[in-house]
Amino acid sequence: MEAVHCDLCGQKDARFEAKQTDFMHQSTTEVFSVVSCTTCDLHYTNPRPTESEIGQYYVGSYSFHNAPSQLKRYIDELLYFFANHLFFVYLFNWIPFVREKLILRIRPTIADPIREFLKKNPNASFMDIGCGAGEHAHFWGHRGSVTGYRRMGVKNVYAMEIAEKARESLREKGVTPFKSLVDVPADLKLDVIRMNWSLEHVHRPSEYFQFVRQHLKPGGLCLLTIPNNDGILYRMYPDCLELPIHLYHFSPDTIHKYAQKHGLVVQKTETFSYPGSFYFNGQVYPSRRDSENASGPQGFARMSLVEAYYFNRVLQRAGNHLGNDLIVLLTV
Repeated sequence: MEAVHCDLCGQKDARFEAKQTDFMHQSTTEVFSVVSCTTCDLHYTNPRPTESEIGQYYVGSYSFHNAPSQLKRYIDELLYFFANHLFFVYLFNWIPFVREKLILRIRPTIADPIREFLKKNPNASFMDIGCGAGEHAHFWGHRGSVTGYRRMGVKNVYAMEIAEKARESLREKGVTPFKSLVDVPADLKLDVIRMNWSLEHVHRPSEYFQFVRQHLKPGGLCLLTIPNNDGILYRMYPDCLELPIHLYHFSPDTIHKYAQKHGLVVQKTETFSYPGSFYFNGQVYPSRRDSENASGPQGFARMSLVEAYYFNRVLQRAGNHLGNDLIVLLTV
C-alpha cells in the first residue's frame, strides 16, 4: 500500500470522506478510505494499492478483459432491445431471472459521439485507453467498442491495455495495442482518444491528461466517460464505491480543473444515470456499514422491471449534474 498526495494540485492535506471494502468484486475484505483534497476537492482512494499490487484486486472474471463469443454478444444486444421497449418490459416483468438481466440493461438514449465522428471521418486514427479485450464499450455496448469500430471500416485503430490476454485478443482483431503510455511513439498523432470508464483506475491521471495534450491532433476529440462522484447515488450513499480498483472519484468541477491545468478545452459535459446502477448497488452493499448504522440502498434492489423502466424516465429529468456517470468531450 502507498499513501499519496493530491494528483491534481499536489496538496498533501486531505479530509476523510468514506470507507468501504470490495463488496462488488469480493477480491478482499480489506477496508479502504476515500479522502478529498482540502485545496481542490479531488476525491481519491488513500492509502491505495501500488501499481505492482493493484492486479490482485482484479478478479479473473473481470468481464472487460475477456472477449465474449459471438453468441453471447448477440444475446446481450437482444437483452438490451427487450429492456428498452415497454411491451417486453411488461412481458418479462414476472420472470425473475430474465427480469434481473433486463433491469441492468435499461438505459437512456445517448448518442455515441465517437461513432458519429468516425462515420464522418473513416480515415481518422482512434485510440481507446483501457478498453480490455475491446469487445464491449460499457454504456455503448458492442457497437461502440474498439472492434465494433473496426467492423464499421475504421482502419487506424489503437488501444492501450495492461492485460496481456486482452492485448492478444486485440491483435487478432487488427487493432494495434500498447501496454502503457511510455510504449506509444512520441510522434503518433491521433484524431480521437477515448478513456471509457478507465481514468478512475489509473494511478496518475495527470499523465493521461498530458498524453492527450501531446497526442491529440488540432480539431481532434477526446472523450472521457467516468463515474460522477457528484451523482445522486453517491450523494445519498458516499461509500457505494468500487474500491479499491477505482483510485480516483471525479466530478465535473475537478475534470474542468484538470483540463485547464493541461491546456485542454472542455467542449461539453453531460451526466446520466440508469436504474441498473441503483439496482446493482442495492444488491451488493449491506444495509449497516458503520458505527452510525447508516442505511444502505437495498430498497432499490426490490424494483420490478416495470418500476425500473419508469425510474429511467425520472432519472433523465433529474438535472444535468446529478447523473451517476459523466461524459466529457475535450479538445486542444
